Amino acid sequence: MVCTRGNLLLLGGPSVVANKSKGVPAISGVDTRAIVTFLREQGSSLARITIGEEYDADEDEAYVDPEGINLVRRVSTKAPFHVNSSLGDLHVALIDCGVKENILRSLVSRGASVTAFPYNFPIHKVARHFDGVFISNGPGDPTQYVLLKSSSTILTDSFSSAAKKRSTTFAS
Repeated sequence: MVCTRGNLLLLGGPSVVANKSKGVPAISGVDTRAIVTFLREQGSSLARITIGEEYDADEDEAYVDPEGINLVRRVSTKAPFHVNSSLGDLHVALIDCGVKENILRSLVSRGASVTAFPYNFPIHKVARHFDGVFISNGPGDPTQYVLLKSSSTILTDSFSSAAKKRSTTFAS
């Protein structure tokens, strides 16, 4: 919830206090449009919202930078799993970087059976057994995941060379 002092009156003042007691965050005096513009132009930034005017350097030291944590490792599946679809005959390999269940449901509802693999699985070794490879989105900065980038480069190269071989075969 974002409000200015004038909006507090429109919201009935006490309702904002009641929302605070229910754990609904609220901020005021902030130009959220400027924040959105900054994020669009600069990309994500490490920040936090604090209460009050005082600066406490000790709080900065206790603040954890999520860039230093492998968030994908925390949310990725630990072992491969399969979700079957009776609606079609496609079979997709999914690299799980924090996939949401709705993505799995959407693929299955469109006729694709899905085999999900951990983010660090050497997918290029089994990719030829699938109709396609889907890399899910996930938390954190994707540039941190060198292994995933390496796998996707190998995949792209192998699919490109396979496509060239097929086009050469059809041309002869």
